[in-house]
Amino acid sequence: EKDHMFKEKYTYKKYKKVVDSFNLDNVILKRYKDKDHFLYLSNKAADYFTKEISFPRSTPVDFKKIDYSLINELDENILKEVVDFLLK
Repeated sequence: EKDHMFKEKYTYKKYKKVVDSFNLDNVILKRYKDKDHFLYLSNKAADYFTKEISFPRSTPVDFKKIDYSLINELDENILKEVVDFLLK
């Protein structure tokens, strides 16, 4: 719901059209209220990315000062859901 790249109502319409057109029964659209565009990142990493790198910006990004271990911190619960879905 916090994703600014893909608006919920348009995403659902596209999802519904594709699922119906191809008669797919193994596709799941899941909403996460506390997630933004970087679903696979931890909330801490996504917040850091937004603060330090997101555009538009008034100043250039100083990539030498970026905490790359934090910015790549994954959300293990989300990744477990993905793996569990793929193993079905």
